[in-house]
Amino acid sequence: MIYTAKDIANLLKISPAAVSLVINNRQGISEATRIAVFEKISELGCDYLLKKKPVKIDTIGFVVYKRHGNIIDQSPFFSLMIESIETSSRKHGYRIVLIYIDKANRISEQIDYIQSLHCSGLIIFATEMLNEDISPFYDLDLPFVILDNYFPDTLADSVAINNEQGTYQAAKYLYDNGHRKIGYLQSKTYLTSFSERKQFFFSALRKFKVIGMERYIFHVGYPEDNAYLDFKEILDSDTELPTALFADNDLIAFGAIKALKEKGYRVPEDISVIGFDDRPICVTSEPNITTINVPKAMFGALAVDTLINRINKNYDGYIKIEIGTELVVRDSVTKPKSLPL
Repeated sequence: MIYTAKDIANLLKISPAAVSLVINNRQGISEATRIAVFEKISELGCDYLLKKKPVKIDTIGFVVYKRHGNIIDQSPFFSLMIESIETSSRKHGYRIVLIYIDKANRISEQIDYIQSLHCSGLIIFATEMLNEDISPFYDLDLPFVILDNYFPDTLADSVAINNEQGTYQAAKYLYDNGHRKIGYLQSKTYLTSFSERKQFFFSALRKFKVIGMERYIFHVGYPEDNAYLDFKEILDSDTELPTALFADNDLIAFGAIKALKEKGYRVPEDISVIGFDDRPICVTSEPNITTINVPKAMFGALAVDTLINRINKNYDGYIKIEIGTELVVRDSVTKPKSLPL
């Protein structure tokens, strides 16, 4: 089929004049529209429309992978990282195209769509991904970097949170405040990072000779509303509580605090609570939540730099980067009323 400029305009729902500016390589059109026209022309194979050879547009695909959506839909990482990803990409002469992949739909068709975009490489936001979800991306034969997941057995570059450091900081802070009965608020939604935090947290407690705390693991829903409802039910059952709780992340901590306060517990006087991620909800909670901060802007910049190095073949082997964490002390942790024997 022979396509005209008017056909392209109709498909993109823009004016023929806008398409004309693009195919004649003229100014007066937004960069987003210019990219969209070039991509549609490439997709339809109608390069004959171009009057002048365009400047090559190098594109990085930012893939947001949704396995179930429970975490991604509540995640602040996307909005907080996308600016740094775009800024870093522009410095390297690349533009970002946003791509959503949904596990509930046919993956092969979504991979074909990515192939049609002719990206130079991909940054895959992999918070909800499991090892098995990576395999289709190798079929693209494109450089890619995994973001917010580590996958130690996977032959791919990655940038992830140092969960071992973060959970150690949380455990040490609770221990230094005198807590010896320390529990864990575990999400019913499985994430690799949540699993790592649980493992590393109890490992840290054992280093401080605080053992047997697995009896204080409480399984709750996600995000904060579900965590609140489930923990409220646990509290209604008069289950024995520790003097402090560490949560998979801040949303769970927030929900637990709400349930504790409704049940008549004072936070932190009766029970201390600490979260992870340093989300905005920490400073809207009453009390403000002590948590573990992750430098989110650094995530994006490091992912872009790593991908550019991979595109340019600047190294052999694979790079696994872990971002360091920092304890943020607020108001949700204090010393227990009396130290246990």
